[in-house]
Amino acid sequence: MAGAKPFTDVAVRSLASRGVPGDYVDGGLPGLFLRVGSKSASWSVSFKVSGEGGIAASGHRLKGRAKRLHIGDFPGVGLAEARKRAADVFARATAGEDPKIQAAAAATAGGETVGWLIDQYMEQYVQPGLRSAQNAGFEFNRHWRPVFG
Repeated sequence: MAGAKPFTDVAVRSLASRGVPGDYVDGGLPGLFLRVGSKSASWSVSFKVSGEGGIAASGHRLKGRAKRLHIGDFPGVGLAEARKRAADVFARATAGEDPKIQAAAAATAGGETVGWLIDQYMEQYVQPGLRSAQNAGFEFNRHWRPVFG
């Protein structure tokens, strides 16, 4: 957004406290947004991953479609920390790594995926040998595991 002024700590607190919903662009780091809702505010970053758009005839890596990543809630994450996190996202995207995939992998680092949850449910709540247990297992394996893991 052309002409956007760089955020200051005072400006960010003012935007968040007013509660006027919208996305406010930081002119100091294009791509960093303060997303304000009626009751809360959060930081997000808009980026494109280098190489996702293919390779140009000249050999340059083309950027893919724009993506958005939540990087923290305000006031828990201040302006300086948001800029630091956004700069890290931009560096990874420029290197050809998708920060959204990395964030999703980090969220399931404990192994608690939907597949793990299905296994726990089948072990703890479904009585073995019942026809309904076979049906539940079939439905989970057929429809849920391929999509959610």
